[in-house]
Amino acid sequence: MKYPDDISGFLAKRAKTMAEDLLRDEHRGPGDTIQAAASRLQVAEGLDENILMQCWNRPPREMLVSRWMTLFFVHHRRCAQDMDNAYERKRAQLVEDHPVWVGLADLVAGRAPEPQISQED
Repeated sequence: MKYPDDISGFLAKRAKTMAEDLLRDEHRGPGDTIQAAASRLQVAEGLDENILMQCWNRPPREMLVSRWMTLFFVHHRRCAQDMDNAYERKRAQLVEDHPVWVGLADLVAGRAPEPQISQED
């Protein structure tokens, strides 16, 4: 891995990538605009529309990292939510056939174990 010469340039490139990811996810397809997607993100997530559009339209340039912090937090929260949703989907598929493995996966993921119901005859 090549390390950047200056950290703010590296963060600017990451901010551009994160803004592009968020805008692509929010874009609704033909007939929608990136500007409208940025406006929806501003209302829904509290992101500054100007920063989103700056990251979309121009190459990254040095800027105070504090301007991007909301962008970093929103991107991180959405990625974490996507991972949680994927885990729940996979868990639901496997819980009937492999309850021991699901219990182990829950332990590794830091989830509280579900109470076991024993069938007494």
